[in-house]
Amino acid sequence: MKTLLVIFGITGDLSSRKLLPALSHIVNDTSSKDLTVLGVSRREVDIRQLVIDATANEELARKTSLYTMDLAKLGDYKGLKRL
Repeated sequence: MKTLLVIFGITGDLSSRKLLPALSHIVNDTSSKDLTVLGVSRREVDIRQLVIDATANEELARKTSLYTMDLAKLGDYKGLKRL
């Protein structure tokens, strides 16, 4: 079963300290070939580097992508839905 996990605020403290390290353990401990992570942020960042800095997990970094959006714009939510 394919799983897409969407994390709003992936550049925030909670994500860096708690969510991404927990996902790193999940990726290491299970057969998570069907897991992908989509980080949502208000600003453009190097998502690969953000994940590596938080977890040192290359596999999780490969499974993670970024969607940049303005939370006040309806069109950005439509773009997120299409993605």
